[in-house]
Amino acid sequence: MTVERNPSWGKSSSNGAAHYDDWKMLAEKTLKGGTISSLDYTNEDGITHPALMTSAEHHLAMSDGLAARGARGWVIAQYLEPKDDVAALNAMLLDELEGGTERVIFTIDQQPEVIPSAMTGIMAEAVFFSFDAPERPVDCVKALMRIWGEQKTPSNLARGHLGVDAVAAQLLHPPNVDVANLRQKIDDLMPMVADWPKLGVFTLGGGALHRFGLTSAEEIAANLSHMTAILRQMEDAGYPPRTAIRRVEFQLAMDADLYGNIAKSRAARLLLDRYYAVLGLDVDGIAKQIHGVTSDRMLSRLDLDSNMLRSGTAMLAMALSGVGVMTCLPHDWLLGSSRISRRIARNSHHILADEAHLNHVADPAHGSYFIDAATTKLAAQSWRLFQKLEACGGVFSPSGMAMLDDWADAAAAKRQTLINQGHDALLGLTIHPMRDVEVMPKSWQGVGGVRGGGVRPAKPWEDLRESFTQILPRCLILDMKVNQTAILSAISWFAAVGIDAIVMTPKTLEEAKDVIASARPDIMVLNGGDSDIDTSAVKVVIDAGQFTPNSAVDIQALMRQIYKAISSQKMEG
Repeated sequence: MTVERNPSWGKSSSNGAAHYDDWKMLAEKTLKGGTISSLDYTNEDGITHPALMTSAEHHLAMSDGLAARGARGWVIAQYLEPKDDVAALNAMLLDELEGGTERVIFTIDQQPEVIPSAMTGIMAEAVFFSFDAPERPVDCVKALMRIWGEQKTPSNLARGHLGVDAVAAQLLHPPNVDVANLRQKIDDLMPMVADWPKLGVFTLGGGALHRFGLTSAEEIAANLSHMTAILRQMEDAGYPPRTAIRRVEFQLAMDADLYGNIAKSRAARLLLDRYYAVLGLDVDGIAKQIHGVTSDRMLSRLDLDSNMLRSGTAMLAMALSGVGVMTCLPHDWLLGSSRISRRIARNSHHILADEAHLNHVADPAHGSYFIDAATTKLAAQSWRLFQKLEACGGVFSPSGMAMLDDWADAAAAKRQTLINQGHDALLGLTIHPMRDVEVMPKSWQGVGGVRGGGVRPAKPWEDLRESFTQILPRCLILDMKVNQTAILSAISWFAAVGIDAIVMTPKTLEEAKDVIASARPDIMVLNGGDSDIDTSAVKVVIDAGQFTPNSAVDIQALMRQIYKAISSQKMEG
């Protein structure tokens, strides 16, 4: 919220306008002794956003001119599932193009040799062909040239992007990739694409970095370091910066943090503008160089419907921040997307553009005090981290890679701790968990690893739930009316791992003894004041106080201990 500062703090102005102290007094009255600063929000980059801002604290993040150069509308870019069958791939291509997709993206698992044969009924110049971090980019170029050659497509109408991502390859195969590999790709590919001015080559892979576990500022910083390495190697190979940047795309992963993602894409645009200015380049269309992709790290393989909500929020953030290319991952992307899920993902673009008309304004967030402040702070933090990376040799140096590892490990651990302690929630998993799930669906795995990455926050909870469904323990909660908050919290956390706890309210120790004997629980939760109850026949006994919100107990670790104790005793039995 933004209010005006005025010398007459604490007094109402003559025209009825609210002043800082008026708001502060009202807020702290509602907080019943709490301070207004207790409502401040600190994100995972350590950037604090105050709950109450003043006009004096507003700094316009972008000039009117730069904001006006944001994308009006965006390119709809959607992924295709890898197919070896030509007819199946052709049907999928036709589905996407008929549904409004302009740019199709082939995953790392797609064999490029199959693509030219799948072009029946498709005009090549109507399609923008993209690849996502392919392992054989030279074969991808050959496939595109075959398509364009067979259809005699003019070079100025042949559009594509190879999506070569040397950092993603380094994350996937760390010992085998370095800056020499990047230079080799430049030497191999740049001569091949010379006659195709609209064929991009390199992707600064925010999606891969996001799956690796990095925060927004770290992701942008790593992308800038990647860009710097490409430009240096390009210059050494005889390609000036103006030529090089035309072959590069800046990718960002967007999660369900609406305002954080608006700031993220605007900060990336701001930094790219300043980065190019340092190079002496006036680059128009920076927004069109930014490709936003909904995060697969935020998805769940269990609660697929909530994935639509998460992706919808990310899509809204991209549309409101002027991203030039947008991709919505299907809600079942982690499992291997279906035809209907890909249709729903495509339609999210049309709803934002044709119904909400968000494609008519270049930078809808321009001028917002909060968004401008968030953009400025994130850009500054990203630039500081970029300089740290460069100081130790950049993303392709051993020190730079070690720095990325440290950043990702720390961010992922902090992210998981906040979830495990109940500060943050996973809809459909740790709050309002899905019921009656007998078989946990498996994640799709290919050359690039498991979809969603290894530090996807929902994954440990999904795996834990899968483990508990194999042993089906009985859980009894003895509610002695001591701590109702703890009881409710315990019920919720057990539901998160698929256990429907039975709650009983015995009035006496004798009655409690009868309840335990009849229920024969594997797990029993005691709600204080009942230390005299005989629990010798129960495998695991827990104090309900450990489930109290903000108790700083890692509930996931506690649940793993419970599983280990019960499963080992059952094996012994």
